[in-house]
Amino acid sequence: MASPILMISITKGCKEGETVECNPRSTIRIGRIVRGNTLAIKDPGISQKHLILQFLPEIARWVVTDLGSSNGTCINGGLITPDAPYPLADGDVIKIGEKTVISVIISAPAVEPVAVPRHGRPPRYPKGVVSQVELEDKEDVEEENARRAKGREGG
Repeated sequence: MASPILMISITKGCKEGETVECNPRSTIRIGRIVRGNTLAIKDPGISQKHLILQFLPEIARWVVTDLGSSNGTCINGGLITPDAPYPLADGDVIKIGEKTVISVIISAPAVEPVAVPRHGRPPRYPKGVVSQVELEDKEDVEEENARRAKGREGG
């Protein structure tokens, strides 16, 4: 089974409207400064290195870990324990700093269509046998042609 994709969307704060998509091999570091962080947010209540979002294959879940930040990390209104991975679920809301609110979206990865090899020609009907679809299509075409001919005669 393929690992789920994580998307975070900042819904409040100075980076409102920004969205980041993460595959399971990536780690997102969020903090107040650019150096050492994937996403820097200039919110006075956010620590320089505030939290990490990562996929843990051993539990097959995305987790958030507060890096011992000064003001902590809240998930759905509750403060999480620093330095302990906290499992995330689709729809969770992360609050950090004074104003920053982040929505969590976890979805299955897009499955690329697999080409099915065709062997030989498409099936043929024996002589005199017509499929039901062909009959319906023929009737529709005949009705459309009759309607158009009638419109030309009358117009």
